[in-house]
Amino acid sequence: MLPFDPSENVINDKYEIINQIGCGAYASVYKARTKTTGKLVAIKQLKNDRDQGFPVTSLREIQLLQEIHHPNIIQLIEVLHANDFIERNTTISLVFEFMPHDLSSFLKCEEIVSKVAIGQLKGYMLQILQAIQFLHSNNIIHRDIKTGNILISDDNHIKLGDFGLARKQDDVGIYTNNMVTLWYRPPELLLGETRYKGEVDMWSVGCVFLEIFKHRPVFHGKTENEQLSKIWEICGTPTDLEWPQFKEMKMFQTLALPTPQKRILKDVFKGYDPIFMDLIDHLLQLNPKSRFTADEALQHKYFTGEPRPLKPEEMTKFEPSLESCYRKMQKEKQINRSDSRERRDDRMNRRRQEDDFRYQRANKRGTSFNNRRRTDYSRRDNWRGRRGSNEKFY
Repeated sequence: MLPFDPSENVINDKYEIINQIGCGAYASVYKARTKTTGKLVAIKQLKNDRDQGFPVTSLREIQLLQEIHHPNIIQLIEVLHANDFIERNTTISLVFEFMPHDLSSFLKCEEIVSKVAIGQLKGYMLQILQAIQFLHSNNIIHRDIKTGNILISDDNHIKLGDFGLARKQDDVGIYTNNMVTLWYRPPELLLGETRYKGEVDMWSVGCVFLEIFKHRPVFHGKTENEQLSKIWEICGTPTDLEWPQFKEMKMFQTLALPTPQKRILKDVFKGYDPIFMDLIDHLLQLNPKSRFTADEALQHKYFTGEPRPLKPEEMTKFEPSLESCYRKMQKEKQINRSDSRERRDDRMNRRRQEDDFRYQRANKRGTSFNNRRRTDYSRRDNWRGRRGSNEKFY
């Protein structure tokens, strides 16, 4: 049985839950069908902390999505809430139009993506920019642009989703810097900048556009410092001339000054269309003030040259083949998980065998093995006694 709260009769009356399609720290997402029309929807059930209430990010997401309407932004159909008198809290669920694909999964289907026409990929990029341009013109920063949040319909319409980190700009203009998924996070946020605008989204857009052709993330660090290092390796280290404010950043004082490196972005991707790389070069500028805006990117010659960007109705549909690819990837994941379990079991068996061998060898020599273990237990018990008899030992 799906983990929907029994008190949510309003959901069960209107929608038939099909299956769970996602789960995060703050919400679970379900695929559902409207009972009256048969239309598919996605229901995002927000997790409510009994003490803290709903996260402020969820409340912002609801407010923003109720205000904005654009063909390339996910549509919020309705907000449902129900009181749970047993748990003494309120459950809120957001009902969205259903989008079967996202750009991240799409790019992993190598055999399909490799056959997609350049004009179709250009069309995807154009739709992404149109969504960003609309947000920025309404003073909204998305703050989590990545391939996983770019949704694709069966008829090739792009929709920007997940507004959990989105923020409307205010007069103060000071925001949290720990935003944007690490691989798509711009250098100024990695350096602790708290005064920023839509330029943080444009860096992420540059990362996404390169990933569309590379089929994997460009900067994939494991930590913030490693992420910065990977950016310096390709985009060069900042200089006082190109980014005068660089040394004023909060984290600059705590970082070891990197060895000066030249910008080699176009050299690393020299096999790519030079006009496309000119667009990327303007998007991946270290200095946020030098970065292209969405308006400037839309006017770039890459989108006016041949092959021209295709409209959704001109694009090739991949629904059956994509579903087959997703099933194949899911099967491979299950096999990998199974292999991991087998390797773990093998390690455990080897450890048991090694313990048995040591035990047998110790017995041949006398009781030193058992005495040593007894001594370890005694030390542990003495330590517990000093800590207090009611405390657990881990």
